[in-house]
Amino acid sequence: PAWFCSQNCCVWRDTHAQDLPVWLAGVSSLAAAEKRAGKELWEWWLDALHFKSDSAGRLHIIQILQQPALQSKLRSLFDGLDIHGKGILDAAAIVRFSVGVRGTVRVLLHRDSMVCHSRPRHQPQPSVIKIPVSTPAEHDFLVKHFDVLFPPEHPLDLPAFLSLAKLVLVRRIVKALVKHHGLHRVQQG
Repeated sequence: PAWFCSQNCCVWRDTHAQDLPVWLAGVSSLAAAEKRAGKELWEWWLDALHFKSDSAGRLHIIQILQQPALQSKLRSLFDGLDIHGKGILDAAAIVRFSVGVRGTVRVLLHRDSMVCHSRPRHQPQPSVIKIPVSTPAEHDFLVKHFDVLFPPEHPLDLPAFLSLAKLVLVRRIVKALVKHHGLHRVQQG
C-alpha cells in the first residue's frame, strides 16, 4: 500500500503520484492541524516522509522560508488574492494561488563532491528541474474541503495563508526533486 500512517496521521508515500494535500486525521481546521503537529505543516510533512531533520535540503528550505523577502512577497500575494478586501481568502483565491505556483528549482549541491555553487571541470552544470503545475485533483480537493480546512472560526486569513503557502511551495518543490532524483536520495539530501 502507498499510505503510511502513524500517530493519527496518514501520508501518501509516493509524493510524485500524490495529488492531494497532506491532512492530519481528526483535526477541525488547518490551524488545528498545525497546533496538533506542534510545528509548521510543511515541517510535519517532511517528517512524515522521513526527511532527516538535519539534512542539507531541509536546512536550505528553512533558510529560504525564513527570508524576509519571501515573507514580504507572500504577504503582498495575500493582499493581491484578497480581491474583496476582507482580510480572508475564499476557495477561488487559494485555487488561483495554487495555479500560479510555477517555476524551476536549481540543484546546486552535488552530493558526490559536496561542492556548492562552484563545480570542478568534471562536474555537470546544476540541474534545473521544473516545478510541477497544480492538478485538477488538487483544485477539487481545495474547493470540496475548503470549509473543513478553513471553518468560520479558523478562516483563511494571513497567518493561515502563510502556513498553507509554505506547505504548497515545499510540497511542489519536493515533488519535483523526487521525480527527478528519487525519494530516498531527496530524503537524505
